[in-house]
Amino acid sequence: MGKFDSICTSYFGDPDRFADLFNFALFNGRQMVKASDLAEADSVLTEKPRRNRKSFISGSRIVDTAKLWKEQTHLVLLFSEFQNYIDYKMVIRCMRAESIAYFKQLDALQLSHENHKDLVSGDDFLSGMRLDDKLSPIVLLVVNFSDSAWYAPKSLYEILEDCDSNLKKYISDYHINLLDYHDHTDFNGFVTDVKKIFEIYSMKNDRIKLEELTRKDSSYNDLNEDTADFIEEIANIRIPRNEYGGKRNMCKAIEDMKKDARAEGIAEGRAEGRAEGRAEGRAEGISESIISFLSDYSKVDKPLLDKIYAQKDPDTLNRWLKLAARSGSIEAFVNQM
Repeated sequence: MGKFDSICTSYFGDPDRFADLFNFALFNGRQMVKASDLAEADSVLTEKPRRNRKSFISGSRIVDTAKLWKEQTHLVLLFSEFQNYIDYKMVIRCMRAESIAYFKQLDALQLSHENHKDLVSGDDFLSGMRLDDKLSPIVLLVVNFSDSAWYAPKSLYEILEDCDSNLKKYISDYHINLLDYHDHTDFNGFVTDVKKIFEIYSMKNDRIKLEELTRKDSSYNDLNEDTADFIEEIANIRIPRNEYGGKRNMCKAIEDMKKDARAEGIAEGRAEGRAEGRAEGRAEGISESIISFLSDYSKVDKPLLDKIYAQKDPDTLNRWLKLAARSGSIEAFVNQM
């Protein structure tokens, strides 16, 4: 697992934030998923091969975060997958993850029946389950944290070659559930500090908007430690602590960004000034050499002097210098310049 995945898994592993993420993405902020109804679920494959069935690799991670949700009368598996780049094969990855998770449920169900030795009929025994056995439904949510809005396929049909409509109706489609902050301008559907994560991330490249946001909302003066750490790592914004300790101050971070921008601007201005000064000095030196050659022919009048000194293009000045050295007269120089 990479650093980005590890940070997201740790932060959104918190049940309140995990529930907040799904409530915003799936239910428009309605509090359908409650943190108290969530339990840890296995996001890593640990099943060992049994009999002659081919098994998936033990220990490979299939999703970033997994929770078991007690939704009224039944259980639902909620998976989240965090992306910091646009993955063109995301549809296939999600299909694979869900398929593996369903097979894991089937393996567990079959093992339970084997232990109880309660499959006696032919079809039950061969299937490894009863007809009335049910699996927990799975909902997988992809969260886009990349700088770009999601432009990769969101359904299986989009990744398949075009085919005849008579054939297509027999091909099952598959859609991913996607939370993309680029699709939202209002994050008030969130009820935890996840709201701040998405607000700041959506404006991380616009210091003016960030300044307006933090000025309007005083709670940005007191970010909790893990939310501030998450923003620092994911959005690359350094968030200092308040002057007297305690929580972290996003407003101070904006002030520091402004100071850094001013310092950078001053440094760039100085560098540009030095470069421009050197260029102007070289241009003036070439102009004087041109005039020196022309003065050998006769007096150079003021309009021609002004024209030569006004020229700053080095290629033009070098051409004029060669011309002045061989033209033989000011009149010939003027006619060819």
